[in-house]
Amino acid sequence: MSRWSFVLLGLLWLAGPSLAQTNLTVGIETVTTKVKERLGDQELLKAAGLTASAQNPLLQRTLGPSFAGTPEERERAKEQFTSVVVLAITQQNRLDFISGFVKQILSSMSNQEPDLDKYLEILQERNPDIDFKDPQVLKVLRGNLARLTNNFAGLAVEPNSLALLALVEPEFAVQVQLYALQTRLADRGTWDPEGNDRLTAQIASLEDALKDQTGPTDQRLIRLQNTLKAQNIPIPSTPAGGRILVDQNFQRLERVLAGKDLPLTLPVVEQDRTGLIYKTFSRLDERIRQLEAIP
Repeated sequence: MSRWSFVLLGLLWLAGPSLAQTNLTVGIETVTTKVKERLGDQELLKAAGLTASAQNPLLQRTLGPSFAGTPEERERAKEQFTSVVVLAITQQNRLDFISGFVKQILSSMSNQEPDLDKYLEILQERNPDIDFKDPQVLKVLRGNLARLTNNFAGLAVEPNSLALLALVEPEFAVQVQLYALQTRLADRGTWDPEGNDRLTAQIASLEDALKDQTGPTDQRLIRLQNTLKAQNIPIPSTPAGGRILVDQNFQRLERVLAGKDLPLTLPVVEQDRTGLIYKTFSRLDERIRQLEAIP
Protein backbone atom coordinates (compact mmCIF):
# COMPACT_ATOMS: atom_id res chain seq x y z
CA MET A 1 0.00 0.00 0.00
CA SER A 2 2.95 2.37 0.14
CA ARG A 3 2.39 3.44 -3.45
CA TRP A 4 -0.85 5.12 -2.45
CA SER A 5 1.34 8.01 -1.38
CA PHE A 6 2.18 8.60 -5.04
CA VAL A 7 -1.46 8.55 -6.15
CA LEU A 8 -2.57 10.95 -3.45
CA LEU A 9 0.36 13.28 -4.07
CA GLY A 10 -0.55 13.36 -7.74
CA LEU A 11 -4.10 14.30 -6.86
CA LEU A 12 -2.78 17.02 -4.56
CA TRP A 13 -0.83 18.45 -7.49
CA LEU A 14 -3.97 18.43 -9.58
CA ALA A 15 -6.04 19.89 -6.74
CA GLY A 16 -3.66 22.67 -5.79
CA PRO A 17 -4.73 25.44 -8.15
CA SER A 18 -8.48 24.95 -7.61
CA LEU A 19 -8.94 24.45 -3.89
CA ALA A 20 -12.30 25.35 -2.42
CA GLN A 21 -13.68 24.94 1.09
CA THR A 22 -15.48 21.62 1.46
CA ASN A 23 -17.69 19.88 3.96
CA LEU A 24 -15.30 17.13 5.03
CA THR A 25 -14.52 18.45 8.51
CA VAL A 26 -15.20 16.52 11.69
CA GLY A 27 -15.73 17.97 15.12
CA ILE A 28 -14.81 17.47 18.77
CA GLU A 29 -16.96 19.36 21.26
CA THR A 30 -14.03 20.63 23.32
CA VAL A 31 -12.52 22.46 20.34
CA THR A 32 -13.96 25.74 19.16
CA THR A 33 -15.87 26.08 15.91
CA LYS A 34 -13.10 28.34 14.65
CA VAL A 35 -10.55 25.53 14.96
CA LYS A 36 -12.83 23.06 13.20
CA GLU A 37 -13.30 25.44 10.29
CA ARG A 38 -9.63 26.44 10.12
CA LEU A 39 -8.59 22.80 9.85
CA GLY A 40 -10.88 22.03 6.95
CA ASP A 41 -9.48 20.25 3.92
CA GLN A 42 -8.65 23.44 2.01
CA GLU A 43 -6.13 24.36 4.65
CA LEU A 44 -4.87 20.79 5.07
CA LEU A 45 -4.29 20.38 1.33
CA LYS A 46 -2.39 23.64 1.08
CA ALA A 47 -0.14 22.70 3.99
CA ALA A 48 0.41 19.21 2.55
CA GLY A 49 1.45 20.63 -0.80
CA LEU A 50 3.82 23.13 0.78
CA THR A 51 5.33 20.42 3.00
CA ALA A 52 5.85 18.04 0.08
CA SER A 53 7.44 20.70 -2.08
CA ALA A 54 9.74 21.70 0.76
CA GLN A 55 10.88 18.08 1.17
CA ASN A 56 11.35 17.24 -2.49
CA PRO A 57 13.07 19.59 -4.99
CA LEU A 58 11.31 17.73 -7.82
CA LEU A 59 7.99 19.05 -6.53
CA GLN A 60 9.05 22.62 -5.81
CA ARG A 61 8.18 23.77 -9.32
CA THR A 62 4.80 22.04 -9.36
CA LEU A 63 3.18 21.58 -5.96
CA GLY A 64 4.45 24.72 -4.26
CA PRO A 65 3.63 27.43 -6.81
CA SER A 66 0.34 25.86 -7.84
CA PHE A 67 -1.18 26.24 -4.38
CA ALA A 68 -1.52 30.02 -4.69
CA GLY A 69 -4.77 29.33 -6.50
CA THR A 70 -5.11 32.36 -8.80
CA PRO A 71 -7.18 31.85 -11.96
CA GLU A 72 -4.06 32.25 -14.08
CA GLU A 73 -2.16 29.58 -12.11
CA ARG A 74 -5.18 27.30 -12.21
CA GLU A 75 -5.33 27.48 -15.99
CA ARG A 76 -1.56 27.17 -16.33
CA ALA A 77 -1.54 24.05 -14.14
CA LYS A 78 -4.27 22.52 -16.25
CA GLU A 79 -2.33 23.28 -19.43
CA GLN A 80 0.83 21.72 -17.98
CA PHE A 81 -1.04 18.63 -16.89
CA THR A 82 -2.67 18.33 -20.31
CA SER A 83 0.69 18.56 -22.06
CA VAL A 84 2.04 15.71 -19.90
CA VAL A 85 -0.98 13.53 -20.72
CA VAL A 86 -0.77 14.28 -24.44
CA LEU A 87 2.94 13.49 -24.41
CA ALA A 88 2.28 10.15 -22.72
CA ILE A 89 -0.37 9.28 -25.30
CA THR A 90 1.88 10.10 -28.25
CA GLN A 91 4.78 8.17 -26.73
CA GLN A 92 3.00 4.90 -25.96
CA ASN A 93 5.54 3.12 -28.16
CA ARG A 94 8.02 3.97 -25.36
CA LEU A 95 5.69 2.85 -22.59
CA ASP A 96 8.34 0.62 -21.04
CA PHE A 97 10.64 3.66 -20.63
CA ILE A 98 7.82 5.85 -19.25
CA SER A 99 6.75 3.12 -16.84
CA GLY A 100 10.32 2.58 -15.68
CA PHE A 101 10.74 6.29 -14.97
CA VAL A 102 7.50 6.36 -12.95
CA LYS A 103 8.62 3.28 -11.02
CA GLN A 104 11.81 5.13 -10.05
CA ILE A 105 9.71 7.98 -8.67
CA LEU A 106 7.53 5.52 -6.77
CA SER A 107 10.57 3.81 -5.29
CA SER A 108 12.05 7.14 -4.23
CA MET A 109 8.82 8.25 -2.60
CA SER A 110 8.32 4.96 -0.77
CA ASN A 111 11.58 5.60 1.10
CA GLN A 112 10.62 9.09 2.22
CA GLU A 113 9.83 9.88 5.83
CA PRO A 114 6.89 12.14 6.68
CA ASP A 115 7.89 15.47 8.18
CA LEU A 116 5.13 15.95 10.74
CA ASP A 117 6.95 18.82 12.41
CA LYS A 118 7.22 20.70 9.13
CA TYR A 119 3.53 20.13 8.41
CA LEU A 120 2.49 21.39 11.83
CA GLU A 121 4.91 24.31 11.49
CA ILE A 122 3.24 25.39 8.25
CA LEU A 123 -0.21 25.05 9.79
CA GLN A 124 0.98 27.08 12.80
CA GLU A 125 2.36 29.83 10.58
CA ARG A 126 -0.93 30.04 8.72
CA ASN A 127 -2.98 29.86 11.93
CA PRO A 128 -0.97 31.61 14.69
CA ASP A 129 -3.96 31.72 17.06
CA ILE A 130 -4.42 27.91 17.12
CA ASP A 131 -2.52 25.84 19.69
CA PHE A 132 -1.13 22.81 17.86
CA LYS A 133 0.21 21.47 21.14
CA ASP A 134 -3.36 20.91 22.29
CA PRO A 135 -4.15 17.19 21.80
CA GLN A 136 -7.81 18.03 21.08
CA VAL A 137 -6.70 20.22 18.18
CA LEU A 138 -4.55 17.40 16.84
CA LYS A 139 -7.50 15.01 17.14
CA VAL A 140 -9.53 17.31 14.91
CA LEU A 141 -6.58 17.47 12.54
CA ARG A 142 -6.26 13.69 12.49
CA GLY A 143 -9.95 13.13 11.83
CA ASN A 144 -10.00 15.61 8.97
CA LEU A 145 -6.80 14.21 7.45
CA ALA A 146 -8.14 10.65 7.59
CA ARG A 147 -11.44 11.61 5.98
CA LEU A 148 -9.68 13.65 3.34
CA THR A 149 -7.15 10.91 2.55
CA ASN A 150 -9.82 8.23 2.21
CA ASN A 151 -11.90 10.50 -0.01
CA PHE A 152 -8.94 11.19 -2.26
CA ALA A 153 -8.20 7.47 -2.41
CA GLY A 154 -11.78 6.90 -3.51
CA LEU A 155 -11.35 9.56 -6.16
CA ALA A 156 -8.13 7.91 -7.31
CA VAL A 157 -9.89 4.64 -8.16
CA GLU A 158 -12.64 6.21 -10.23
CA PRO A 159 -12.37 5.23 -13.93
CA ASN A 160 -11.12 8.60 -15.19
CA SER A 161 -8.40 8.81 -12.54
CA LEU A 162 -7.27 5.25 -13.23
CA ALA A 163 -7.17 6.03 -16.95
CA LEU A 164 -4.60 8.77 -16.38
CA LEU A 165 -2.51 6.49 -14.20
CA ALA A 166 -2.69 3.66 -16.75
CA LEU A 167 -1.16 5.92 -19.40
CA VAL A 168 2.13 6.09 -17.50
CA GLU A 169 2.19 3.01 -15.25
CA PRO A 170 -0.31 0.31 -16.29
CA GLU A 171 0.97 -2.22 -13.76
CA PHE A 172 0.36 0.10 -10.84
CA ALA A 173 -3.04 1.06 -12.27
CA VAL A 174 -4.01 -2.62 -12.37
CA GLN A 175 -2.82 -3.06 -8.77
CA VAL A 176 -4.91 -0.08 -7.67
CA GLN A 177 -7.99 -1.39 -9.50
CA LEU A 178 -7.43 -4.82 -7.97
CA TYR A 179 -7.29 -3.42 -4.43
CA ALA A 180 -10.39 -1.30 -5.03
CA LEU A 181 -12.42 -4.26 -6.32
CA GLN A 182 -11.22 -6.55 -3.52
CA THR A 183 -12.25 -3.94 -0.95
CA ARG A 184 -15.62 -3.46 -2.63
CA LEU A 185 -16.26 -7.20 -2.72
CA ALA A 186 -15.36 -7.60 0.95
CA ASP A 187 -17.84 -4.86 1.89
CA ARG A 188 -20.78 -6.14 -0.19
CA GLY A 189 -21.90 -9.13 1.85
CA THR A 190 -24.08 -11.78 0.19
CA TRP A 191 -27.16 -9.78 -0.82
CA ASP A 192 -26.20 -9.74 -4.55
CA PRO A 193 -24.61 -13.06 -5.60
CA GLU A 194 -24.59 -12.17 -9.30
CA GLY A 195 -22.87 -8.86 -8.61
CA ASN A 196 -20.34 -10.62 -6.42
CA ASP A 197 -19.67 -13.13 -9.20
CA ARG A 198 -18.99 -10.28 -11.65
CA LEU A 199 -16.57 -8.65 -9.22
CA THR A 200 -14.87 -12.00 -8.59
CA ALA A 201 -14.41 -12.48 -12.33
CA GLN A 202 -12.94 -8.98 -12.69
CA ILE A 203 -10.56 -9.63 -9.81
CA ALA A 204 -9.44 -12.92 -11.37
CA SER A 205 -8.82 -11.17 -14.70
CA LEU A 206 -6.62 -8.56 -13.03
CA GLU A 207 -4.71 -11.18 -11.06
CA ASP A 208 -4.11 -13.23 -14.23
CA ALA A 209 -2.89 -10.13 -16.08
CA LEU A 210 -0.39 -9.34 -13.33
CA LYS A 211 0.90 -12.92 -13.31
CA ASP A 212 1.46 -12.97 -17.08
CA GLN A 213 5.11 -11.96 -17.49
CA THR A 214 5.55 -13.30 -21.02
CA GLY A 215 6.90 -11.25 -23.93
CA PRO A 216 8.70 -7.90 -24.06
CA THR A 217 7.94 -5.35 -21.36
CA ASP A 218 6.12 -2.94 -23.67
CA GLN A 219 3.79 -5.70 -24.88
CA ARG A 220 3.05 -6.78 -21.31
CA LEU A 221 2.20 -3.20 -20.33
CA ILE A 222 -0.14 -2.86 -23.31
CA ARG A 223 -1.86 -6.10 -22.24
CA LEU A 224 -2.37 -4.59 -18.78
CA GLN A 225 -3.91 -1.48 -20.35
CA ASN A 226 -6.24 -3.67 -22.42
CA THR A 227 -7.29 -5.54 -19.28
CA LEU A 228 -8.31 -2.23 -17.74
CA LYS A 229 -10.10 -1.14 -20.90
CA ALA A 230 -12.11 -4.38 -20.73
CA GLN A 231 -13.27 -3.19 -17.30
CA ASN A 232 -14.46 0.14 -18.73
CA ILE A 233 -11.44 2.23 -17.77
CA PRO A 234 -11.48 4.95 -20.50
CA ILE A 235 -7.78 5.06 -21.41
CA PRO A 236 -7.49 7.59 -24.27
CA SER A 237 -5.62 6.74 -27.46
CA THR A 238 -5.58 10.20 -29.07
CA PRO A 239 -4.43 13.66 -27.88
CA ALA A 240 -8.00 14.92 -28.23
CA GLY A 241 -9.21 12.15 -25.95
CA GLY A 242 -6.47 12.99 -23.47
CA ARG A 243 -7.53 16.64 -23.34
CA ILE A 244 -11.13 15.64 -22.72
CA LEU A 245 -10.06 13.27 -19.95
CA VAL A 246 -7.98 15.94 -18.20
CA ASP A 247 -10.84 18.41 -18.43
CA GLN A 248 -13.24 15.86 -16.95
CA ASN A 249 -10.82 15.10 -14.12
CA PHE A 250 -10.41 18.78 -13.25
CA GLN A 251 -14.17 19.29 -13.26
CA ARG A 252 -14.69 16.22 -11.10
CA LEU A 253 -12.05 17.35 -8.65
CA GLU A 254 -13.57 20.79 -8.31
CA ARG A 255 -16.95 19.25 -7.48
CA VAL A 256 -15.36 17.07 -4.80
CA LEU A 257 -13.45 20.01 -3.33
CA ALA A 258 -16.73 21.92 -3.22
CA GLY A 259 -18.26 19.10 -1.17
CA LYS A 260 -20.45 17.87 -4.03
CA ASP A 261 -20.81 14.32 -5.41
CA LEU A 262 -18.24 12.96 -2.97
CA PRO A 263 -16.60 9.69 -4.05
CA LEU A 264 -17.03 6.41 -2.26
CA THR A 265 -14.23 6.38 0.27
CA LEU A 266 -11.47 3.80 0.16
CA PRO A 267 -10.06 2.98 3.62
CA VAL A 268 -6.36 3.37 2.88
CA VAL A 269 -5.69 5.07 6.23
CA GLU A 270 -7.12 2.06 8.06
CA GLN A 271 -5.46 -0.58 5.86
CA ASP A 272 -2.11 0.87 4.84
CA ARG A 273 0.45 -0.80 7.09
CA THR A 274 3.74 -0.03 5.38
CA GLY A 275 3.79 3.24 3.52
CA LEU A 276 3.98 6.98 3.97
CA ILE A 277 0.31 7.18 4.92
CA TYR A 278 0.79 4.71 7.76
CA LYS A 279 3.91 6.45 9.01
CA THR A 280 2.22 9.85 8.93
CA PHE A 281 -0.79 8.81 10.97
CA SER A 282 1.28 6.70 13.35
CA ARG A 283 3.44 9.69 14.19
CA LEU A 284 0.42 11.92 14.58
CA ASP A 285 -1.18 9.39 16.94
CA GLU A 286 2.04 9.18 18.94
CA ARG A 287 2.18 12.98 19.19
CA ILE A 288 -1.38 13.03 20.51
CA ARG A 289 -0.56 10.38 23.12
CA GLN A 290 2.52 12.32 24.24
CA LEU A 291 0.56 15.55 24.64
CA GLU A 292 -2.27 13.82 26.50
CA ALA A 293 0.27 12.38 28.94
CA ILE A 294 1.42 15.88 29.94
CA PRO A 295 -0.33 17.02 33.16
